[in-house]
Amino acid sequence: MVDNSILKKIEIFCNFRERCETEVVQRLKKENISSKNAKEYLKKLKNDKFYCDTRYTSAFVRSKFNLSKWGKNKIRLKLLQKKIEDSIIKKETDKIEHNIYAETIKELVEKKLRKIKNKTDFEKKQLVSRYLYSKGYEPEKFISIINKNF
Repeated sequence: MVDNSILKKIEIFCNFRERCETEVVQRLKKENISSKNAKEYLKKLKNDKFYCDTRYTSAFVRSKFNLSKWGKNKIRLKLLQKKIEDSIIKKETDKIEHNIYAETIKELVEKKLRKIKNKTDFEKKQLVSRYLYSKGYEPEKFISIINKNF
């Protein structure tokens, strides 16, 4: 049975920003909704387009790449933690243009190299590689870019 006051709360929660199913389920648990009733709420909210994993993934990928400068690996792992299907993740991360992706890596390499002082070339390469790896970039994409700087 769907309680309209709780439904309204969840609708407001979903309207604040894009949400994925996992976030909506967590919010329903916070409202002490049983898992049986949660399915009814989820069905109603999904039918009324209050949440959509594809829309959520698209917004997440754009914001994390454009604003936080995350690489595809880190974006993928964070979305998998939210239980987003791998096929949706792949489709959305593939929308990142290759030349913009490479340009972002180049900018991050140059920015990191400017910050590193009093280190050998080998140490600089190591630090930049670790930095890019932690940001979620693929080694096969950034190693050649790093090597061009030395």
